[in-house]
Parts: sequence; C-alpha cells; structure tokens
Amino acid sequence: PKLHQLNHYLASIVYQLIKLWKEINLSAIFESPSSKRIK
Repeated sequence: PKLHQLNHYLASIVYQLIKLWKEINLSAIFESPSSKRIK
C-alpha cells in the first residue's frame, strides 16, 4: 500500500488508542481520587 493509504488506517487506530487511554485514565481517577497521573 502507498503511504497515504497507510496514513488513513493509522490515523483511525491512533484516534481509537487516544480515546481508550482517556477512558482508562478517567476510570482510574474515579475509582481512586488520591491517584496521581504519571507521564
């Protein structure tokens, strides 16, 4: 596949991963208010 075709699929995957990461962070904070984020 050409680069622009790969970018289309990769952008979708990255978007889903970012969405999942945000949901995991929010649920962890909700369950434990004293939890701290680590970057």
